[in-house]
Amino acid sequence: MHKSGTSVGRFKPGQIIFADAKVSCTIRNMSSFGASIEISPRANIPDQFVLLVSSDRKSYACHVVRRKGKNMIIVFAFTECRHEGSRNPMGSYGVFQGHCVQAG
Repeated sequence: MHKSGTSVGRFKPGQIIFADAKVSCTIRNMSSFGASIEISPRANIPDQFVLLVSSDRKSYACHVVRRKGKNMIIVFAFTECRHEGSRNPMGSYGVFQGHCVQAG
């Protein structure tokens, strides 16, 4: 990892979660502030959503900063939110529209 917090040379599978929908994506250049992600160009993704990173067992509330074709630049709206006493095996929750919601 570079001093900037950017992860180098490692792509991760992820899921974009919004309004009862899940869309697969590839996460690139993830840092503590955001990430570059790749999606299907036909996917209709809103400006705010929860990103689930399965391999890290974490979820993040996200805002889209830029879109170009199948690539999106996103920023994280907060640090990871964990819910006490979760029955979700991943224990991952995210803040979406001001509420802590289960992301998995």
